[in-house]
Amino acid sequence: MAELDKVRTQLLTAALGTRQTVAGRGVSLGTALVMAGDVRDADAELARLQAVQAADVRRVLQQYVLRARRVSATYTQAKAKA
Repeated sequence: MAELDKVRTQLLTAALGTRQTVAGRGVSLGTALVMAGDVRDADAELARLQAVQAADVRRVLQQYVLRARRVSATYTQAKAKA
């Protein structure tokens, strides 16, 4: 759980750091208004981030990463024509 706590702290620090400027506050509030229809969602987003548990991370990892279809491609350089 130490890794989750570390990442959560980093994300919260970044989010709060962004809000230290007028422009950052504007971006946070504008994003909340556009995405959720309510500027109060900016603060609710911080609460949701603090509530994330290890089980949530595992569920999302399973759903979106491990079960995702993958495509791989290998690029090789063609030999130059003489």
